[in-house]
Amino acid sequence: MGLASLPSVPIMATGILYDPPVSFNLRSTPAKAAAALAGVKVVLVPDFKLGEDNNTDEFRAKFPLGKVPALEMSDGFTIFESYPVSRYISSLSPESGLLGQTPEETALVDQWAHLSESEISSAHDLIRCMFFTRKLPYSEPLYTWLVEKQTRAFEAINAHLQGRTFLVGENLTVADLVVAKDMHNACKTVFDASLRAKCPNLVRHLENVVSQPKLKGVYPETMYIEKALAYDLNDWWRGLSMRSFA
Repeated sequence: MGLASLPSVPIMATGILYDPPVSFNLRSTPAKAAAALAGVKVVLVPDFKLGEDNNTDEFRAKFPLGKVPALEMSDGFTIFESYPVSRYISSLSPESGLLGQTPEETALVDQWAHLSESEISSAHDLIRCMFFTRKLPYSEPLYTWLVEKQTRAFEAINAHLQGRTFLVGENLTVADLVVAKDMHNACKTVFDASLRAKCPNLVRHLENVVSQPKLKGVYPETMYIEKALAYDLNDWWRGLSMRSFA
């Protein structure tokens, strides 16, 4: 129980996905997962270097802002940003059900995906800038607000998943792929043991999505922290207490 009952779909049009091979924030993961489930052949650019390859004139001619993930289809169509790319790939295979079965379900797919990106992913990006890339100075009030922002979303999604296997309908959709990506990141930063105890449905959902047979190797192994990240004033170099990790 819990495995997505997706029909077999034929391999479809080839696309080129631009994104670094290993991305800390996993932005391209929903796109790769959608391609695997929808039967759309997507080729990853080997050894793509963020900060270099996405700043070339050739790349900027196709994607003006240089943002990734970015998708280029064999017919010349281009699109960038994580959810639009994932959604477009899903739309190429309506029979996969990744966008839902009805207009109402499609709207709900967008709703949950947008909630996750606006409340969980956006906060994660700022937390990452404070603790990992150090592009943003640590601010306790800001960090507290970001954790509260994410926790509110965790609790809402957890409540919605009570008695449900998937976010929308009876099958896996791109909303599940996006939420799993964002929760995978959160498990490394703030979604600690105490929050996991309060949100068991969210943990179950994450583990169910990443264990789908067709998604083997798409999502990396989930790393669960015991305590949320904490700023260590005595660690002036990293500003991060490594004791936070399990």
